[in-house]
Amino acid sequence: MADLLPSSVGMPFRYLPKCYNGALDYYDFSRDSVFPRKNDPLEQFVTLPIWCSGFSALGARVPLWGDGLFVGIDMSPARFLCFGGCLRGFSMQVALLSRIFIAFGVLAAFGAIDAGAFAGGCTSPTVVMIVPDHEENTFWGPYTRFTRAAAADLGIDLRLVFAEPNDRFDYLERFIEVQAAYPPADYVAVFAYFAGLPQVLELAQRTGNKVVTFNSGISDTDRVIVGTPRTRFSNWILHSQAADLEAGRLQASAIVGRARKMFGLSKTETVRVTALGGNLTTGASLERRDGLAAFFSAGDLPETVNQFVFANWDYERGFYTAKGLFQRYPETHAVWTASFDLGRAAIDAWRAVRPGKPLPIVGTISGGWDARAFEMMERKELDVVLGGHFSEGAWLMALIQDYDSGLDFIDEVGTELYFPLELAGPGNFERIRETFRVRDWDRIDFKRLSKCHRPLLERYDFSLRNLLR
Repeated sequence: MADLLPSSVGMPFRYLPKCYNGALDYYDFSRDSVFPRKNDPLEQFVTLPIWCSGFSALGARVPLWGDGLFVGIDMSPARFLCFGGCLRGFSMQVALLSRIFIAFGVLAAFGAIDAGAFAGGCTSPTVVMIVPDHEENTFWGPYTRFTRAAAADLGIDLRLVFAEPNDRFDYLERFIEVQAAYPPADYVAVFAYFAGLPQVLELAQRTGNKVVTFNSGISDTDRVIVGTPRTRFSNWILHSQAADLEAGRLQASAIVGRARKMFGLSKTETVRVTALGGNLTTGASLERRDGLAAFFSAGDLPETVNQFVFANWDYERGFYTAKGLFQRYPETHAVWTASFDLGRAAIDAWRAVRPGKPLPIVGTISGGWDARAFEMMERKELDVVLGGHFSEGAWLMALIQDYDSGLDFIDEVGTELYFPLELAGPGNFERIRETFRVRDWDRIDFKRLSKCHRPLLERYDFSLRNLLR
């Protein structure tokens, strides 16, 4: 440890650590302790009591990184060198705020404290996020705007790359272009296309990019090849997605309950549901479908799905598919849809096929809480809307920055993260709509999400309510 102390400047640093100076009752950070001066007016308030339970200043608790070592030369988070390696942390208590600022100014002036590190110690990594659709998409538009606002607030250098929708081959081309760019990005966030993820992770492993997969589940076939993050691919640090299985189940439960009341069906009468799904190449689509199936397989009441058809997330395809389904199944009490565009398509198709007939109960998932969804709920066209997971990108920015700053989230979050969706129905949609009426994301303090910006943050809270409070 003595080799780490800056004895070359000719100062007696050896007597500063308690492990070298057994008679030392408390640590004295005043200039007199190193540069003896008589009658120094600052000496009253630069003496700081210390204990090993952590570091506290101005009421903020800051965890120590690495080995918990701290040196009066470098206080950047990754290199807390301790006086003699004696302590795991330290706590400051000073009576007056003005004196604290003066004391820290003195310490910074003599190299004892890196003021920027004390303010947060957050790095500014470069991140490329490859989005599997256009920015005009009703989900990816809000998603990317929210992510941009978070990255700007956190000081992250973010670049968004947009690929053709529902095209894993075009997506792979965009990824290869990103890999070829110089200088390379520190992190690449990629969508987990089925049959595309293994190749993406192999390429990233060769170039050294750290990878975060987002938004969509991983297929069983791909899972056999890639495993879980930080196992076969050490640079794959996190997989994130919405809790799509639960979203599919929750929507089914809500629309069936509403339909039974609306149509006055007894417990012995069957509720008939027609369903429009996404596509066959994304986990979000398949897991939402599996949630629908799980609800019906577990139900005790007579309820059934007329037919489930994949409609590729697309309004036009959804419209023509729904028209055919409603012609085939005129007895439809409820409609389950995997996205907002498919929900709109189902409503328009019903009116085209059954003009003048009352709409069935319609549910959908609008991750970006599209304003039109709330308008349609007000007009009683949509009955149930699940959403909110457009916030995923902002959280990824915070987690990436914490990881890059030496605050690995693995002990709390693990390596796979599932974002819950919130259900809006007749009882609460006005409250949710009011929350999203003004989409001024710049008003949100995204630094609240990050532990390196907010040392008092003990646990991550991924709820939408916490994010928008």
